[in-house]
Amino acid sequence: MTQGRPRQPRGLNPTVLATILIVIGVAAGSYLALSRPAPAPPSASPTSAAQASLSPTATGTPSASPSGAPASATAVAPGSIVIDPFLLKVLPASIKGAPLVENAEAEAHDLTDPALAGQASALAAALAIDTTTSDWAYVSVVHLRVGVFSDPYFKSWRETFDSGACSQAGGVAQSSAETEIAGHKTFIGHCVGGVLTYHVHLSPSDVIVSISALGDQRFGQLVVEGLR
Repeated sequence: MTQGRPRQPRGLNPTVLATILIVIGVAAGSYLALSRPAPAPPSASPTSAAQASLSPTATGTPSASPSGAPASATAVAPGSIVIDPFLLKVLPASIKGAPLVENAEAEAHDLTDPALAGQASALAAALAIDTTTSDWAYVSVVHLRVGVFSDPYFKSWRETFDSGACSQAGGVAQSSAETEIAGHKTFIGHCVGGVLTYHVHLSPSDVIVSISALGDQRFGQLVVEGLR
């Protein structure tokens, strides 16, 4: 999978595409939630708050022992976390012709968070942008440690992620509601400005896929439909 930042969109009206501030959302059982900005992909500034998206921060407390490392992860000390591009194999390669490109900057940003290392053993992030329609989707894939996941934990994760994703898109319009997409139990959240969030827990691999997306083509839903 191609690594690094996605190429600069060409022929795209710079006032149309949202500025996406990327971070990964994790919350501990205490429901602690913090926010911090992260690198943005090469897109222009929005014309209004409703055209911007801020996905949430990583936070949490150390918990349990590390799970079995994903196949491509390097052996590391207990309590550490690695960037593992192999995690992106659960995602479709592209959406409506727009490739899902690994976003190394976002990954490196969250790799430095010690709280996230206490909750997850590996992470990866990807971004897809349609340069003609300005549809986009940011996807974070996080491999949790043994014993971390629970229904309350996942609920807190979703609330933290959605709060961040909607913070520059008019706020949360609707808390994540449960549905089923392509056989996956999926939670979808709505921002006032039109940004949608999607959350799927892949079991038994204990991987959480969280998405923030904007556009009429529903890139977020297409990512979930293509999960494997």
